[in-house]
Amino acid sequence: MSQADLTARHINNLMNQAQGLRQAGQLPEALATYEAALASAPDNVHLVNARASLLGQMGRFEEAASAFDQAIALSPRTAELHYNRAFALQSVQRWVDALAGYDRALYLKPDYPEALNNRGLVLQALNRPDDALADFNQALALIPDYIRALHNRGVTFQELDRFEEALRDYDRALMLEPGYAEAHYNRGGVLGEMERFDEALASFQKATQISPRYPLAHLNEGLLRLLIGDFTRGWPKYEWRDGGTYTPTDQFSEPQWRAATESAGKTVYLFGEQGLGDTIQFARFAKLVSDKGATVILGVPPQLKTLMTGVDGAGEVISDNDFLPPFDYQRPLLSLPFVFGTTLESIPAQVPYLKAEPARIETWKARLGDDTKKLRIGICWQGSPGTKVDAGRSIPLSEFAALAAIPNVRLVSLQKQNGLEQLYEMPAGMQVETFDDLDAGPDAFVDTAALMMNLDLIVTSDTAIAHLAGALARPTFLALKRVPDFRWLLARDDSPWYPTMRLFRQQTRGDWTGVFARLAAAVEPLAAKGHTP
Repeated sequence: MSQADLTARHINNLMNQAQGLRQAGQLPEALATYEAALASAPDNVHLVNARASLLGQMGRFEEAASAFDQAIALSPRTAELHYNRAFALQSVQRWVDALAGYDRALYLKPDYPEALNNRGLVLQALNRPDDALADFNQALALIPDYIRALHNRGVTFQELDRFEEALRDYDRALMLEPGYAEAHYNRGGVLGEMERFDEALASFQKATQISPRYPLAHLNEGLLRLLIGDFTRGWPKYEWRDGGTYTPTDQFSEPQWRAATESAGKTVYLFGEQGLGDTIQFARFAKLVSDKGATVILGVPPQLKTLMTGVDGAGEVISDNDFLPPFDYQRPLLSLPFVFGTTLESIPAQVPYLKAEPARIETWKARLGDDTKKLRIGICWQGSPGTKVDAGRSIPLSEFAALAAIPNVRLVSLQKQNGLEQLYEMPAGMQVETFDDLDAGPDAFVDTAALMMNLDLIVTSDTAIAHLAGALARPTFLALKRVPDFRWLLARDDSPWYPTMRLFRQQTRGDWTGVFARLAAAVEPLAAKGHTP
């Protein structure tokens, strides 16, 4: 037997050995074996590919992508190598690079359903749902019962608000694979948007039956239960928002505060872990903890520190940039409704629990002027664009023209950053006053709060502005999409969280014009009375 034959046999034995180790879950040993084989045959494309694939299996995706580069250099026209490299890049969210890899794989092998499916997922991530839909359609034309492509197309239909088509794809995928937990989860989401709430809950529950530790399925069941007013079962499920029952023990050694904890003389650190509006809304629970005899340290995002200083029940307000004093117990703010067993009837709704600075109130009073009796309405129309949480919540500024057309009305912008370009595209005759220096410093909402105290009414989309207005006990009209965020509940025009707030809901999905017709009808009698200092 020639030396070449002996070398080939040795390499083959090592490859078989590595494959056996891999199947047995001994991944580091398998990697070492592949590398030993590569020392004798560095240009063996099968070995290079196998090692790269193993690196991906080990979660070392950047290394895997580099290793696939080596394989591609040895065999540049092998579509599967480009596919494998793209998958590694996709796994570390290098979307543009992954897209280029799948493009190359499909150039070499146009009828490649797995590459079409995965490219569709990358296009989803790049916010190109129509292009993603085309890829999933093409993959399904090649394999009509391609379960993952059916599911992924359903997700894309859902993002495009094409709910009936999304439901059809989820149902088809689940007929082919009844134990597909992710499809049950997404099916629950689309049923919720279709207002088929009982079926949605059943789908979320089915997902968690199949996969008991499925955080998003638990969380979304909780959010839906809170939306329909089932707080008893909703708040415990909401504790799954951080990937499991919410226990930030990795962050703190101090125990979590519980309502039954002996709190007299103890210090409790309460901290916000979500958005600005969430922090404003749930800071009200500081007083309930303080009423237990505890000294409360309230931790908030840096831009909210000035606004939140003096919130009821907080002995000290700090930000992420400050030294954290010693404390005995800790709890995230948004876990406190669960801790207190909050029901619709027991929501702590004493407002105001925030206060604007008196000097700023006077400054903004002077800036607004007293030379008019017009009804002063502060408006906000835009959340953070492009985020899933904002989908369907922001309102075109042009819809506010229905208010601007009412005699004796004066619109004042409370909008920050996003959506300001719409001020240059308003309908003819519409006027909105703006203040370029509103909250121009590092602190969020301190000027806005003071300005609100000089306004007669706030009309806003579902943003942090709504929570600020409610916490200040300002008269507020809130415009809501058809299926709103959980805190606004269903089929009611008041909010148990904010007694001075009135809710105006879409009667048809996406119809803001109808909402603003009803808003205008409610504003007209107020405008007839004018500004009341």
